[in-house]
Amino acid sequence: MARRKVADPVELHSWAEADALLGEIAEKQREVARIELEMNSRIAVLKDNAKAAMKVYQTEIAAGEKQLALFAQAHREDFGKTKSRVLTHGTLGWRQSTIVKLKKSIADTVAALRALGHPECVRQAAPQVDKQAVRQLPAEELVPLGVELQSSDVFYWESAEVKVAEVAEA
Repeated sequence: MARRKVADPVELHSWAEADALLGEIAEKQREVARIELEMNSRIAVLKDNAKAAMKVYQTEIAAGEKQLALFAQAHREDFGKTKSRVLTHGTLGWRQSTIVKLKKSIADTVAALRALGHPECVRQAAPQVDKQAVRQLPAEELVPLGVELQSSDVFYWESAEVKVAEVAEA
């Protein structure tokens, strides 16, 4: 297949042409929204069908896991000194698992970890500046913070959309 050079977009010469282009864009947006709606509807149906089809298998898997655990526990001496046993279709065994149980409240434990010099044991989201909140501060408070508000005109466009209620009222 031969390559074709994409022509530069045609420049607009009048407000009527700009309005017509907005209309074309709006139509394409509606088509994209329609396609996405259809796609999401199909996905929802597929998810529901898959969930129903898997339910029986998931129930049988859970029952099988319980049976295997009971069997392995009843035959623990067959494992000898090993913690696992390799079978044709998989492996049965035990793994060491350590859980951390807090004897005090989370707040008390966090305070104690920090006091004892273990801040690495405390999870924290990285601090970030909430720019929406900073925008609301008075200008005299921004200077000591080293923050400056800069305003500029930014191009935007939006297509006109008529809602069903607006059409009914007209």
